Amino acid sequence: MECRQRGAISDEEMLAYLAGEEVRPAVLEHLATCPACATRVESYRRLELTLLQSLYRWDCPPAQVLGEYYLGLLNKEVAVAVRFHLATCQHCAAELAVLSHFLASETRLAEASPLSELDLAELELAASLALEQEEEAPAEAEMGEMLPWPSSWPLDDGPPSQTHPLASARTGRPSLGEQMAASARRIVATLLAPQPRLAYQRDLTPSEQAEALWPRRYSAEDFSISLHVEHGSSRQDGLELIGFVTRKGTALEALQGTPVRLTAASGTVRSGRIDELGNFLFSALAPETYTLELQFPEGTVVIESLQLALPE
Repeated sequence: MECRQRGAISDEEMLAYLAGEEVRPAVLEHLATCPACATRVESYRRLELTLLQSLYRWDCPPAQVLGEYYLGLLNKEVAVAVRFHLATCQHCAAELAVLSHFLASETRLAEASPLSELDLAELELAASLALEQEEEAPAEAEMGEMLPWPSSWPLDDGPPSQTHPLASARTGRPSLGEQMAASARRIVATLLAPQPRLAYQRDLTPSEQAEALWPRRYSAEDFSISLHVEHGSSRQDGLELIGFVTRKGTALEALQGTPVRLTAASGTVRSGRIDELGNFLFSALAPETYTLELQFPEGTVVIESLQLALPE
């Protein structure tokens, strides 16, 4: 596909449009009528989102390693590395605080349970046997070969360095109750601070900074979500919400088919799915407040109070 009017807009003007800068009205008119240039702009925007996603928290340990650090299950070398990282990373420090509160609550529930340790062991064994009968052996072998954390954050194979009420928890397949709780839990995503602007983008004035609301980046455990809002092909078409989802240590293809639900404050519900590139799209949206839900097997990632609006 070629541009209908070659040379109508320059590369500099296209980059300025992507950066949110003011451009000639002719540039906006050309992008609204030329599918080739509109596709080119969208490919640039997705490339920028991909670069920002790949750089965000690239050196952070996964949530599993933070949990084992809290439980005292890591060896000394890895524990020291995590401790130094927590001293400089506010995101991981906040995750560890939430995780500590959750595990402490779980400990209190376990201590208040009327079931004896023998009863609990029998229930866990029954659930484990039932799951083994349902699963296939090849799938288990493949899962055993996969490591859900980067090589720089290995799991400790040695004994725990200290005793903790939850340190004796099973490290294999989760129990049936754990799987049910995971599928029902809601993970509220956190809005992240804007990334440093790229080299070709000039510094914004205070008024421009107030209008530069998009794209927005959210984080929820090891999930990262980028959202961008723009007008449809014409002003009468409403707004379009474009999303890009990644998960640390997971290929984009593994996220394909994940249900996505967008609920408006007025009660309207829209449904969609993540495609093979990690994207999802909702079009013809009215400017109002929405709740976005991404329904993963481990739980539902929720972005609340999402106000969709663009400056005129």
